Amino acid sequence: LTLGWVCRSIIGILCVLTVLAVDSLPSFAADNLCTESVGNAPTAPFVPIDAWIALQNNDQHWYAFRDEGDSTPIRIRLTVVPTNGATFAVLTPAEMMAWRRGEPVKPVGEGSPSAVFHGDLYWTGSFVQSGIYYVLIESNGSGLSNYMLSIQGPQVSFPLLSFLPPKPPIATNHRDCTVSPQPTATAEPLATASATPAAAVVQSSPEDPLPPIGKELPLAAGDVHWYAFRDEGDSGAIAIRATANPPQCIAFALWTPDQLRLWQQNIEFSPVGEGTVNQQMNGDLFWTGSFVKSGIYHVVVTHNPAIPGDCTYQLRVTGDDVSLLLPPRIP
Repeated sequence: LTLGWVCRSIIGILCVLTVLAVDSLPSFAADNLCTESVGNAPTAPFVPIDAWIALQNNDQHWYAFRDEGDSTPIRIRLTVVPTNGATFAVLTPAEMMAWRRGEPVKPVGEGSPSAVFHGDLYWTGSFVQSGIYYVLIESNGSGLSNYMLSIQGPQVSFPLLSFLPPKPPIATNHRDCTVSPQPTATAEPLATASATPAAAVVQSSPEDPLPPIGKELPLAAGDVHWYAFRDEGDSGAIAIRATANPPQCIAFALWTPDQLRLWQQNIEFSPVGEGTVNQQMNGDLFWTGSFVKSGIYHVVVTHNPAIPGDCTYQLRVTGDDVSLLLPPRIP
């Protein structure tokens, strides 16, 4: 169980109190101090994260995932506070297009209460055709609610090219706001961690990598951050870009699955790719290339010893057939 689910009951009570506070303090709601609507559309879906997301009254939130269509099980779980504050539906690509045309749609799947998951909405199923599938979360019209969404499956991934990561909606720096649970990572033998006085600890490992979606992170001297993405191996172009402050305070290397195994066996090797300074991108580190073999590729970020002191950076990987793998949250 992750911290998000362990703290479900406590956070649930806090979120209910937040809703009551909004009802009793109109100015608080108008200032929107504790919530941030994620608002989106199926053409710009979001990636699920291990954090509470605010759903405004009568709002809709779209998520999307890729499935390889090999009949492996997919599990979707939605925790909502207050209970019954929202519902979710699973749509095929054709159903999403029909929805966009304004036609009546009967979704291929819908969340239903699960006693095993404390009344959370749950759906499980599988597909025999590969493609992008959609999850539509809808408010039931009874006011503000907060939710956590998990989409899990052996062949589930999250395309990166046009996806935007939602921000956790509940502020943590205001005395009147509740504190949302933060994503956590299980410590592994290969894990590394970094911390600065003003930042949370960053944990990652080859088995529990970070998503390369451009989130700004601190990197302390001697620390290593691990990222991973899946590529379909169809020779499609991949681009990796890292922006650092101060410039070039980091270095990154790209490892193939075989190179990761060599590293785990303490065998020396040369990475398949490394970031180099690109003056056309304001001096950012950049790499581009392609692969003919599908698999999970890793990006290893290290602190540049030639530039001591504090360092922050953003790393992003894009490509037509690049997808994001998220750690599972459903027990």
